[in-house]
Amino acid sequence: MITLNINELKGRIATNLSDQLLKDGFIYKKNMNEFKCTKGDYTYIFRLEIIAYSGKYFINVQLYISHKQIENILEKIVGKSRHKLTLGQDIDRIYSSPDGRKVNNNGNLGIWLYNDEEIGFTIELLHSYFNEIAIHYFAKYRTLEAIDDIINNEPFSYCPAEVGGNFYERCMKGLIVAKLIGNSNYEKLEKIYDREMITTMNPEFIESYNKVKEYLIYNRIIL
Repeated sequence: MITLNINELKGRIATNLSDQLLKDGFIYKKNMNEFKCTKGDYTYIFRLEIIAYSGKYFINVQLYISHKQIENILEKIVGKSRHKLTLGQDIDRIYSSPDGRKVNNNGNLGIWLYNDEEIGFTIELLHSYFNEIAIHYFAKYRTLEAIDDIINNEPFSYCPAEVGGNFYERCMKGLIVAKLIGNSNYEKLEKIYDREMITTMNPEFIESYNKVKEYLIYNRIIL
């Protein structure tokens, strides 16, 4: 049985991971129970979601990337969002499908914690997740071209690149990044996203998307 409450467990894990992750520039942020590293316009996030059940805990790791310019342009057009996460997924989805698109349930990396004796092993496992999966994922998306690739390439019917599976965000951010890098397929992408947005049947999503489209027609955005 675990004797630590959830805040004590978070503190124990964060303390032990901090020294190791700090070497790679990741600093612990208590409010979201995550480690963040900002380099220029890019912020990389290693988040620990800990859920308490009766007498045990479940730990899920999420990897996110936020691009400052993409998020700032979107906020300027449609207003503040509850998050500024450009792309990301649960770590098990990234592990089983490195491009983050396909939904594959064979890569479950969630950690069950049943007693105090397992805490040390859990910390070691989380560190291995960081070194063997997270660092490579973050390195893969360190350019706008790479972000454009995952958002704006097919298949469009699979789980989108963005956090929470919000396809309308993929559509809006897809157009923004495509415009930023001068993607030659911009008009084709716009038509694809036009069709996809209709299928959401959500007036609020469609209105936000149309605002982004109109803004990008009449305003020049540059790197």
